Amino acid sequence: IFQIVKANPNLNVSSGTTADSVAVQPDLSNANTFAVHRSGRTKRKVTKTVFTWTVENFRFWYNEANDVKTHLKSPIFSIDTNKESKWCLQMKREYERHPTLGPPIPSQPIYAALAARRRLVYMYISLISSNKPVVHAMAKVELLSSNKIIQTIGPLRQDDFQTITEGSDYTKAPLNINNLFETELTIRCEIDEMDFVNTSGQSKIMRRKVTDTKLSKDLGNLLENGKFSDVTLVVCNLEVKAHKNILAARSDVFAAMFEHNMEESKLNRVLIEDIDYNVLNEMLKFVYTGRAPNIDKMAHELLVVANKYALENLKKMCEDVLSAKLSVKTAAETLALADVYNAGQLKAHTVAYIKNHLTDVMQTQGWQDMIATRSYLMADVLHSFANQQIQT
Repeated sequence: IFQIVKANPNLNVSSGTTADSVAVQPDLSNANTFAVHRSGRTKRKVTKTVFTWTVENFRFWYNEANDVKTHLKSPIFSIDTNKESKWCLQMKREYERHPTLGPPIPSQPIYAALAARRRLVYMYISLISSNKPVVHAMAKVELLSSNKIIQTIGPLRQDDFQTITEGSDYTKAPLNINNLFETELTIRCEIDEMDFVNTSGQSKIMRRKVTDTKLSKDLGNLLENGKFSDVTLVVCNLEVKAHKNILAARSDVFAAMFEHNMEESKLNRVLIEDIDYNVLNEMLKFVYTGRAPNIDKMAHELLVVANKYALENLKKMCEDVLSAKLSVKTAAETLALADVYNAGQLKAHTVAYIKNHLTDVMQTQGWQDMIATRSYLMADVLHSFANQQIQT
């Protein structure tokens, strides 16, 4: 059962914010009595960086003869700490014939033709490299002299993101240097890079109210009153009356116990030493009725006994509950639990959760305990994390 997310068409997203969404409740009319509701969200992420480039002796470079290099390039800067996109600013001197002088005259001397040229400086914002095929970016450039803005080059409108590929230029714009009286030029560049990322929501346990069948009620009453019982389960010096045929029909482990000439079959008495009395009662309720009313409170313990007595449906229910309750604090412990009791679905879900919260989970005591006793699980997590990085 999945949550349907409807994006709000009126996106108004600033850096680090997401569009509103409307969660549509799933229809459980045809669902089982027990289900895990998982959800996901796709959001727009905008990452902003500000880069300041100061060019000393700018006038000297601008006024010098042609033997001085015709372009200047800034140091390379990155959008974020992961250095996914690398950018640089460039200024290039270019010449064009002054528009007031008309077309050039073929017989005009070379010195006159040179004198008729107008020297211009163009600013380029260049995407040097990126680990993504295309980058969606928006930039604004400000020229400053004596701490005053003398020119602004920016997008025509808000959210005017452009698609750029590696090695190409975001923009080319002429600089207005007529108002530049200082020898030093400062350029401040703001770049917003936009991407869409997926996140997983917290899973929730969902149930629908189902009328108990008469068979379920009758078997539940049979467990409670102990009529016609033919075997006694003993745990913590407490006895529970049960019925061999029901236990054997529901559990291959109990079936093997009663079919063979074992002590439990001879004495009609089964001593259980590694299960709590309340957990045993909850397990028997499931065996007789197919329901475990208190599973939310003892999913961990019930997973252990479900694995021991080969109660696959109960085991899956426990996996669903534990998956829904995953948190940074419990994730490593749950992963170890899933590994010990061969809970494949729970293990896969927990690895996926840790992958999305890796930094936080690695700081917990549960993570330290896990790698001390089951270090190979760390390899499973890191392998999953590496695959995600390759895919993105």
